[in-house]
Amino acid sequence: MSRAGTTIVYLVLALLALVLIALLALPVWTGVQARTVYEQAVADFNTQAAPMMRLETARYDKGWLTSRVETLVHHTEMPFSLKFTHDVRHGPLNLPGLVNAEPVLMLARLDGMLSPGEGPGGQTMVMARGDSFVGFNGDTQSHWLLEPQLAAMLGTDGQPVWARVDYRAAGGDLSFQAQLPELEMSNPQGDYRLSDLRFRLDMRPAQGGKFSVGSYGMSLKYLRAGGLADMVAVEDLRIRARATERAGKVDTEMAVSFEQVDSPAGVIGPARFILQLNNLDAAALEAYAEMQDELLQGMDPMLDQQAMAAQLMPQLMGVLPEVFSQAELRIPTLYVATTDGALNGKATVVVPPLNAEAMAVPMAVLTSLNLDAQVAIDEAMMRTEMERALRTRLMNARAAELGEGGALLREEIDEDAASQTDAQLSVLTSQGYLQLDGGVYRARVTMEGGNILVNGNPINPTALMPGAGAPMQ
Repeated sequence: MSRAGTTIVYLVLALLALVLIALLALPVWTGVQARTVYEQAVADFNTQAAPMMRLETARYDKGWLTSRVETLVHHTEMPFSLKFTHDVRHGPLNLPGLVNAEPVLMLARLDGMLSPGEGPGGQTMVMARGDSFVGFNGDTQSHWLLEPQLAAMLGTDGQPVWARVDYRAAGGDLSFQAQLPELEMSNPQGDYRLSDLRFRLDMRPAQGGKFSVGSYGMSLKYLRAGGLADMVAVEDLRIRARATERAGKVDTEMAVSFEQVDSPAGVIGPARFILQLNNLDAAALEAYAEMQDELLQGMDPMLDQQAMAAQLMPQLMGVLPEVFSQAELRIPTLYVATTDGALNGKATVVVPPLNAEAMAVPMAVLTSLNLDAQVAIDEAMMRTEMERALRTRLMNARAAELGEGGALLREEIDEDAASQTDAQLSVLTSQGYLQLDGGVYRARVTMEGGNILVNGNPINPTALMPGAGAPMQ
């Protein structure tokens, strides 16, 4: 073989040796990086979830191609812990990704199990299994499935119970989705049935990085809970919330709706409710979140929630006025229907400029609010609800007068409640607090400078008392 040919052979062998060394060394490097990413994720979670939840890395055994990590999940409301066990496969190659939808190049793959926590190395039942993929840029995808045996115990009829988490490291965006198709349980207190429960959470750090903005949604098709005497059923319940940033301000919204609620008290629905709290000061929210983190770090984690609140609130109250100063509370939609009619309403409350001195006088803050609220109630619904309230009041009053052994005359109470309802509605309409228009009672309540007006009339507290029987002279 010529000298040139020999040189080429040596170069090829050297190149192959370098590739082999790289393939042998890269799993070591990716294993180190994967551990750094995992430990940082645990620290970030503990910062965000304190004081309710805490992760504890009980074991991290790092190997050449794989590692094993066990992490305990502690919750202040649970007398036990849960345990995540992950078998970490170091990158950079994920060969199964060549034939399926998994990533081919990655920092690490984690095959995980969720079980009751027994400490490091404990052998317990498996509750769920999942796999996660961590990219070189820190992006993470995670999918989890509840074990079929547990799903069957919940009455899911073979349908999977799953959860998915997606994380984007560049912007800190986090998305969480979960679905519980069916749940049926029974105990001495009653039966429980749930159908098509879905969660979705999308969040990202705000500009200052101390709190998060984003959206949350929950929906279910059907929920039934309780025994024969106190059964409650809910159909098509939807809850959503969001928080957005704009020019140093934070706007929030919560919306709740359902098609029907059936309970011993009656049938309600459909119903729609939207609550908005806008114009919160973003810088003050950052200061509030930072102060809360500092206070929690120096606090005993074993304290109950009430004790924590008692220690935190006096110091946090110095920041809260700036958060809510010049905020706006709006109820753009309020609708509730019953078998007797419907209620419609909307309201706006504007908060004046606040400081710690102003917050020290709650009544002064209350009288400085600007309020504009409008309500429309069908006549039959107004009468039914007033009679119900007066009937309860009369029954309680007469039970106290007659004692436990006294007999309550139901018909007499019903007659009194009906007559007092007629009298009070007459008072409210004659004084202009209610306007009856086409079978609908309407009222507009405004407050400015501490002056409260109802349909333009100064408020008369005596006329608004339950059981008011005659106009004030």
